[in-house]
Amino acid sequence: MSLTKASYSMVTGAPVNVMDFGAKGDGTNDDTVAIQAAVTSLASVGGTVWFPIGNYKITAPINWLPRVNLLGAGGHVASRIFGTHSGNLFQYTNIDFCIVEKLAFDGVGCTAFKQTGAAANYTQNITWRDCHFYSAMTECIYGNLIFAKIYDNTFGYYGTVGAAHRHIVSLGSSTNATNLNIIQANRFYNAVGNESVLFNSGTSLEILSNNFESNKALPIRLSGVFNVKVNDNFFEANTVTANEIEINAGSFIIDSTPTEISKNTFVPSASITNVIQINNSLTKVYFDLNTGDLTGKTISNNPSKVFSQIGNSFTGLVVPGFLTQETGTFTLTDASGAALTLTGGTGTYTRNGNQITFVVSVAYPTTANASNAKLAGLPYASTAITPFQSIDNSGAAITFASDALATTLAPYAVGLLTPKTNANLSGKQIYLSGSYLI
Repeated sequence: MSLTKASYSMVTGAPVNVMDFGAKGDGTNDDTVAIQAAVTSLASVGGTVWFPIGNYKITAPINWLPRVNLLGAGGHVASRIFGTHSGNLFQYTNIDFCIVEKLAFDGVGCTAFKQTGAAANYTQNITWRDCHFYSAMTECIYGNLIFAKIYDNTFGYYGTVGAAHRHIVSLGSSTNATNLNIIQANRFYNAVGNESVLFNSGTSLEILSNNFESNKALPIRLSGVFNVKVNDNFFEANTVTANEIEINAGSFIIDSTPTEISKNTFVPSASITNVIQINNSLTKVYFDLNTGDLTGKTISNNPSKVFSQIGNSFTGLVVPGFLTQETGTFTLTDASGAALTLTGGTGTYTRNGNQITFVVSVAYPTTANASNAKLAGLPYASTAITPFQSIDNSGAAITFASDALATTLAPYAVGLLTPKTNANLSGKQIYLSGSYLI
């Protein structure tokens, strides 16, 4: 007895070959029924459907089943499944524990993988690895992703770009949010329309070491996702949209904290004006160790929600109010006009965005000078008159207040607007601390 053309067909537990179910893979014959039969044959036991080298034409959606893996020969032309019906290639209501590997997906107006029904359904524990998604498709992966792993795929690089083209769309619900997903080492090209990657809910999303290039839509949109890492990615030559990354409040999860955007390289096109657009006033963004030429670019809407900006190596980032973390020293000097020689006066400060926190000690000489006391040398100019509490070496309280739009400050009697003179501070050691906005 000879083996069939499926070399695995007589091995128990081996992949089932779509050609054993009548698929031709010649790009002309309709392989829909054969592929569906191969998938359905594994409904009760699970397993792997094998697509040998070929072009598999389908004219209607394949109903995908849990625990049924899909395996091809690799490359963007070796095992290619394409639709002519402008619909879903593989569809399902709920699905889990599947691997899709070494296949290519194509079809004008088609969606490669589509979860149907409500967002409360799920696409769970699915791995897509080393696959190619052609640019003619409307969407590549669409569902409520939970525990998804999307590795080493190419989106949108091959084929003729369609009128709309999105790569990954994950839409959860208030009862079943999209959670614990990893998007890593993929190439995202030629998105058209709303965005390349969208997640609208959930927690623990990692977008790592991907290349977002030549997209004509927003590369990444995050709406109400907790604990996000967008790290080690490369953004280059994305056009049309004004932003590289957009952070929004979700429809049922408002917060999106924290969002870590670190170790990325940005090479934005002229049309990009914002590295990040923050439309969520509750988020906390950590923007560290990024590189690139960001001349004239900004972080818009809520730059004060960037809580860290450490170790970035940029050319020309312009961000009004952008949060910078900095520590340093400063020295207070006499600014009363009396030319007093002060002792000490060197303090330390921390800058956290537009807020300065400082501590300093300064000693006045013995003096009878009646000029109103004034000190200069705060590390940054204060935006407004800001009071600070201090004590002297006798334990007495003294109120200092910064001058608006200046680096000077002056002492007043506690609870009063009466300025103190140099003589009032004669021989005193002043211990001063506080914070103010710049």
